[in-house]
Amino acid sequence: MKSGYVVIQGWMYSLGLALNEIIAYATIFGFSQDGESVYNGSRRFLASRMACASTRTVDKVLNTLVERGLVLKTSRVVNGITFCDYRVNPDMIPGAQAEPVAQAQTPVAAPVAPSVPAVPAAAPKAKATPADILTALMPAASGELVNAWTELCETKKWQKKAESALRAQAKKLTRVPEIEAMRMVENAIGGEWEGLWELKPEEKAALYGQNAAVGAYPAQGGGFARPAVNPAPTGVMAAANLIAANQLNLYPQEG
Repeated sequence: MKSGYVVIQGWMYSLGLALNEIIAYATIFGFSQDGESVYNGSRRFLASRMACASTRTVDKVLNTLVERGLVLKTSRVVNGITFCDYRVNPDMIPGAQAEPVAQAQTPVAAPVAPSVPAVPAAAPKAKATPADILTALMPAASGELVNAWTELCETKKWQKKAESALRAQAKKLTRVPEIEAMRMVENAIGGEWEGLWELKPEEKAALYGQNAAVGAYPAQGGGFARPAVNPAPTGVMAAANLIAANQLNLYPQEG
């Protein structure tokens, strides 16, 4: 301890010492608390700390500390002169206990969980194209209808539709002939509609009227067909026609 003051720790008051004895003990503790150093200063130094000019008082205080075992005293002779060294007794410090020697323990390896082979992640399912959706519901759909449907699905309002929504709209096309389905898709494109709507009766009349001029009519399953030429009557129908012609004198009589 090289400073000019003495540090009195709280536990020192429990040693049952008088004030001068506590000051002397705290001074020696400051020099020897590391367990290796000692206090070998003069008695006048201790007297200055205890605020007394008598070295006899210092001798009395030191003897009391040594007799109680709180301080350990050793003597050494240098050039015929005896010097005394003082240090605190660590065993007499309140709460001081010998620390048990830690026993070496063999480290135990933590159990290792068995490795589980990683399951490869399933490849993401490819999104169905508009053409895939329509042809899955209408295998016989013409290329013209598929192209129109694809064009509709690529418009701004239809691009955001989920696959299920597109499939629901495509099912509407399967309920009508292809000529009507084509016109429904064209109406949705031209009107920028968000859905498909069946044609009104007047729209159907106009649509079929245009095709009737060329002898076409809606065919089963989509498309158009031309009416077949009526074949010549045969069998019972031919005989009936002959009888009717004779009654009407359509054929000349013999004689």
